[in-house]
Amino acid sequence: MVSSRATDTPSEGEERNPDAIRMYGDFLDNVSVVKNSLMSLLLSVGDIESVADESNPSADREVAPSRTVLVPFVEMKLEGEQEPYFANVLTLDNVAYLIYDLTQDFEVVCQQLLAVSKGGVPPEIGRIEQSVEWMKRAGEHAGRAHQYLGQIANRMDAAG
Repeated sequence: MVSSRATDTPSEGEERNPDAIRMYGDFLDNVSVVKNSLMSLLLSVGDIESVADESNPSADREVAPSRTVLVPFVEMKLEGEQEPYFANVLTLDNVAYLIYDLTQDFEVVCQQLLAVSKGGVPPEIGRIEQSVEWMKRAGEHAGRAHQYLGQIANRMDAAG
């Protein structure tokens, strides 16, 4: 399988070393940098079992025949300067929720930054420009992931 990550790796000229900034405050001791994120698809086979309708008293509590399905999981790792910050297996829908939740929270942060940046001290432009590029790429990948999931859902609907 070809990874799109190879096309997303910043080129030597594109990757930017931000200017050194002198800052003050104890919170700097808690700043971490995620160097890489990795996701791998894991599949398992499961059976969906349907139980007879409990609201129908004439039902004999029979278990309907099971249906075999693929159950997708995602092994997810966030790597930093030391050991991984996070390494776990999540369900596919939980990863989609996590991405949604992160982008929703990031939207609020950007909205707040926009509001405060209208003052006399602007944010460091290099980091803003790099953030704009990463979010552009994130939107492109999220759009394609949405299309793939839609195609899978449509295929399942057609199969009945």
